[in-house]
Amino acid sequence: MKTRITIEVDIDEVEFHGVDILTSYDKDEAWGQVKFIKTVEAEWDHTTWNGLYCEVVDEDHAVTYLVERSEEGEW
Repeated sequence: MKTRITIEVDIDEVEFHGVDILTSYDKDEAWGQVKFIKTVEAEWDHTTWNGLYCEVVDEDHAVTYLVERSEEGEW
């Protein structure tokens, strides 16, 4: 029998596998002005912590973390 446990760890301790950083641009025109809106998203295959497969509960926080790391050149 399996049971689910929940623990909270520092995101720096979680390993993200198969990370893809996706960037898209949308053009917005209004009142004679043109703006380009940049959207950056992150996807991953799975995560591990200390070699154990784990599930990320706060995906918004994880996406922000991965996008920031990508801007620093990690991915």
